[in-house]
Amino acid sequence: PTIPAASGGVEALSLAPDVTDQGLAQAARFPALRRLDLAGCTRIGAAGLARVAEVGSLEALDLWSVPGVN
Repeated sequence: PTIPAASGGVEALSLAPDVTDQGLAQAARFPALRRLDLAGCTRIGAAGLARVAEVGSLEALDLWSVPGVN
């Protein structure tokens, strides 16, 4: 599964647990994104989180129950 079509005004996203690294690769398409909820997203890894790190506007990131993240 991927992130829905981008919208320049989206400031917050809460993603379904089945999102993958490939889906997170699209996070940069949300230039106004400030908050991203990845709680329970067990199918993401270092590659997906690296793509999230590219979102310069991000202020809050919820990684509760994401494997390998302490």
